[in-house]
Amino acid sequence: MTEFAYNDVGGEPDPLFEATVTGVLVEGGVTKRFPTVYTMDAYGRAIRVKNAKNETTSLGWDRENNVIRMEEANHAIATWAYEPNTGYPTLIRDAMANKNGTPGTTLTYTTTAGTSTTAPVRVLTEKTSSQGRKWQFGYDAQGNLKAVTDPLGVASPAVGDYQTTYDYDTVGQLVKVFDANGNAPTVYSSYDQNGYPRTITDPLSKSTTFQYDLRGQVVKVTDARLKDTIAEYDAFGRPTKQTTPVDAAGGRVQTTETQYDLNDNAIKVIAPNGAFSTHTYNAADEQESSILPSNGAADERKTTYSYDDLGRLLQTTTPLGNLTTGNPDDYVTRYTYDPIGQLTDVVTPFDSRSSYKSSYVYDTVGNLIKQIDPRKNDTPEDDAKTTMSYDLNHRPITTVDAAGYATRTQYDRDGLVVGQIDADGNKKTIVQDARGKVAQVSVPHTPTGGATIQRITRYTYDENGNGTAVESPQGVSTTAKAGDSIVRMVYDANNRVIERIAPYDSTDVTYPNPARTFYQYDAVGNVSRQSEPTYATTAAAARDWSSFTWFDNGQPRTSVDPWGIGTSYDYNLLGLQTSRTLTSAAGDAKRTMVWDFWPDGSMKSRGDTAPLAGLEEVLVDNSDGQNVAVTGTWATGTTAATKVGYDYRTHAGASGSTDTFGWKLRVPAAGTYEVFARCPQGVGTATAAVYTVQHSAGSTPKTVNQSACTADSPWVSLGSYTYAEGVDKKVTLAVPATGTVVADAVKMVRSGATPGAAKDFTYSYDVGGQLTSLRDNTPTALTDTYEIRYDGLSRADQVRELKAGVPRSTTTYGYDANSNLASWFADDQVAPETDQFAAYTYDVRDMLESVKTGTSATDPAPKTTSFTYTSRGQRAGEVKPNLNKVAYRYVEDGSLRSQVETRADGTLISSHQLAYNLDGHKSSDTLEGAECGFAVGVPDSDGEHGLHE
Repeated sequence: MTEFAYNDVGGEPDPLFEATVTGVLVEGGVTKRFPTVYTMDAYGRAIRVKNAKNETTSLGWDRENNVIRMEEANHAIATWAYEPNTGYPTLIRDAMANKNGTPGTTLTYTTTAGTSTTAPVRVLTEKTSSQGRKWQFGYDAQGNLKAVTDPLGVASPAVGDYQTTYDYDTVGQLVKVFDANGNAPTVYSSYDQNGYPRTITDPLSKSTTFQYDLRGQVVKVTDARLKDTIAEYDAFGRPTKQTTPVDAAGGRVQTTETQYDLNDNAIKVIAPNGAFSTHTYNAADEQESSILPSNGAADERKTTYSYDDLGRLLQTTTPLGNLTTGNPDDYVTRYTYDPIGQLTDVVTPFDSRSSYKSSYVYDTVGNLIKQIDPRKNDTPEDDAKTTMSYDLNHRPITTVDAAGYATRTQYDRDGLVVGQIDADGNKKTIVQDARGKVAQVSVPHTPTGGATIQRITRYTYDENGNGTAVESPQGVSTTAKAGDSIVRMVYDANNRVIERIAPYDSTDVTYPNPARTFYQYDAVGNVSRQSEPTYATTAAAARDWSSFTWFDNGQPRTSVDPWGIGTSYDYNLLGLQTSRTLTSAAGDAKRTMVWDFWPDGSMKSRGDTAPLAGLEEVLVDNSDGQNVAVTGTWATGTTAATKVGYDYRTHAGASGSTDTFGWKLRVPAAGTYEVFARCPQGVGTATAAVYTVQHSAGSTPKTVNQSACTADSPWVSLGSYTYAEGVDKKVTLAVPATGTVVADAVKMVRSGATPGAAKDFTYSYDVGGQLTSLRDNTPTALTDTYEIRYDGLSRADQVRELKAGVPRSTTTYGYDANSNLASWFADDQVAPETDQFAAYTYDVRDMLESVKTGTSATDPAPKTTSFTYTSRGQRAGEVKPNLNKVAYRYVEDGSLRSQVETRADGTLISSHQLAYNLDGHKSSDTLEGAECGFAVGVPDSDGEHGLHE
């Protein structure tokens, strides 16, 4: 219930009125009231708002009813100024700008000239941020936005630099957008009667079309591959059905349907696989229950929700809790709030205790300033918690962890992060460019025995804001070397990466040029090809590519790597992967993995079929230089779609020619092999190409009509032959008298393979979605069933391993209040002497403090390892069970500086002193100990290394 009260609290000449809105809550028979008081001036404008915690926000107004001042309960003051005639803001100063006396955000306007058919309009021409970043805006006479120039363009003397421009038709509809990089425009055309474009064509001339209903709602989207996504609406304009293509050519689509009640609440959602969830609501339209689709459990999967009189969520009961109605504390989560509705506690009752509670504390303006986890709530002391502090703009500036270590964040006047200071006081400095993009990051690093240096990484961008280069600290420090330690990116007109240029050393004798990776895309933006890193300077010259195809909804369909190894994928209607098949380059060895799912999407089964047992496959391509022998001159071809690798060789027919092309194949195992030759379609015209196949019994010629090769049958059998293990045998192709002969690849496949080993697993769940049973149906499995039990907090507390129903082992688990693993005990029913136990403790930051292991909790001689940590949470020390101590020290950037292990009496066992190059790669590790004293250097970016005693 909500109560309203009004009161006249002021007289002439400045009358004031109060409106009190009170939330009324009846809880446990006790009525609680939470009033919010609005104090209004004579014009009905709120000048003070005092919430139920007596936290007051004050507002000031100008004569045009614009807010010009707001003071929050912590005395943070924000101010605004406006144009007198339009009410447009001209100056915005946030609380920090007012506190520090720094500039605010200024906005400048002008009036357009207007035309014979349009009146002049007031438009924004310039925006300058508090930090001084300035944007400019240009318009035509009708007031249409024609140009946006970002801060780098404003500072540039070149006209049109860093500028995006817009074109319109005669009625003011957007028809073209030209980006700042100068690419071809994005074109909007064929507007409907509601003013929406029916076609949008990207800079690469790929078009997406739209259809609308009379209300302007999108009913059909056709992408650049002519695949349709269809949407349907009811009479109230609510979306009721959406159909997305998966494989339009094969008739596969994903359709999701939604049904509503009279108040627009979704009461039934039908997934593409036909599974549905249903929802109910109370009279206040608050969701009361949800019934989820089946996951194989026998009972209904119902989650319920309850609320207080103010509409705040009080309790969530999971499906398991709704099955155990006799216990009101079973599988529930409860929420409590402060007087203004801020969440203060989340409690999950369990084990007859209420200490599984997380608590939250706020300051007077709603910033979260303290978090208390369940472990801390278990202790009476108020000393172990995480606290936060904020500036007057509600930005977090300090976080203090439960151990008292603080990290700090610094901002510029625009609110961009410019500094991060860790718990040791080390500062990472971030420089933003005029557009607010990160231009430089500087991190301190003090080498052992050396002076502190700043490791600087620099970032550059193109005019569209795409990141074009990242220069590492090594590159920043070696300006004499072009391209040293710089990663560069090149983009297409759609702002997609088409080339990645790796760092390189221009003075290196062997590799003076950068390696490039090229990317190509299909019509809708999926990656269609990606090259291997190559020294080719253009995509056309790159030889080794991986290719990809995609389903119509954007899920991967196939991939083929540069060696011809292929992977195909399939999915169910929920988009979950149901199969993955890997196929060898020659096409004979396959491995298939399959998955099945319950209607809710939980995994139902998983299978893995290995390649045929005994299968042996050898493939040699014409490009494998170490395994081919060529006599004479053979031309190189690349255009045939059914080739293996990136090319093939051809030779015109010549009577009496002794030119040959030979392949050498090493036999992996003795047996009978069928030998094949690859015959790319449409290349060879020789009707009598003669292959000579070597084998254990000698050599056999085989004549092939290469002109008859097809895309469906690119491999031509040359017969089956017997081979001994480990020998090299040749297949040789001669030049015929007439026709063009093609040499691509040959392969040999051993006969007599049998089905490979298969894996088969099935999964069962409870109504809460927790895995309760996993069955390994592999006949040779030592354990065929794993049974999992959970506690009231959904933590696995027992796993039983069985074979044919007979227990083999039982492992139990215990947890602390923060759900850190506190102990486990493995009880081996087959070999009790191998029982194992471990117990764990944690510090106030939930970092592992000690590990105690033994045969049981009562083991008289357990082994204990303990750990300590630095203020930054890195491991500082370790005490091993034999009382050896290991000490760790770190550099400012977090890299390990040293690792020293000593015996209990202080005797040195080993010492590692590490050094790094400017990019953070380890450059040396100096070892010392009882029997060693030397340093090992690893190559730095210049290829230098060292080894010395």
